[in-house]
Amino acid sequence: MSYATRADLIDAFGEDEVIALSDRSNLGITDDALIAKALSDASAEIDGYLQARYPLPLLNVPRLLAVLCGDVARYRMTGSSANATEDIRNRYKDAIKTLGFIRDSKLDLGIDPAGEAPAVNAAVRVSAPARVFGPGTLDQY
Repeated sequence: MSYATRADLIDAFGEDEVIALSDRSNLGITDDALIAKALSDASAEIDGYLQARYPLPLLNVPRLLAVLCGDVARYRMTGSSANATEDIRNRYKDAIKTLGFIRDSKLDLGIDPAGEAPAVNAAVRVSAPARVFGPGTLDQY
């Protein structure tokens, strides 16, 4: 299962760039097989970081993983005729850094360790000690 799709790549980077990265035959169209492999490889790389904290596959995939998957897949499509630009390398490095933060529990995906999204309607309960000063005692202050 890939965390991102071909459409996610096009939304993030534009169709011209996705064509430039994937079109090894110079036909002017995207190579969907190459894109699928890059997304699958990127997802496998992401799973390597996530498996330390979450059971895989995730039941609910946060949007952040689609973004990270796109950055990793974009980097993986560089090579042969498509050169990695500084922006592509930097986004890949940032994605890997973010995945390290997730693995090390410094960044939370918003899902519990069982891989499920937390309840949205969870109530918060606050308790505090009794008041020391109130409306009747402030005039004595």
